[in-house]
Amino acid sequence: KEIAEPNEADNSDQNIKRMPIITTTNRGGTFTISNQYELMILDGPGLMRKFADGTEPVAMGYVITGRLKSSFPNGIEIEIESPDPNDPNETVTT
Repeated sequence: KEIAEPNEADNSDQNIKRMPIITTTNRGGTFTISNQYELMILDGPGLMRKFADGTEPVAMGYVITGRLKSSFPNGIEIEIESPDPNDPNETVTT
């Protein structure tokens, strides 16, 4: 999957800036993963095997600044269970 140039990924909000903080060298320019779970546990030698020679650096981490769009513009709904007054382990406030 190809990723857009970081500061041109989405032109809908020009106030968001992405600054790479971790990059490879030019030689480590191609990075592939099989699934999203490979990045959950960072294994240095395992990550190194995923790189192939390339011509441009790969950004591995970014600092993102600016006001991001909310993923929940209308808020979220949560269900709260009423405490059971007969449960001795339940803290009841009145």
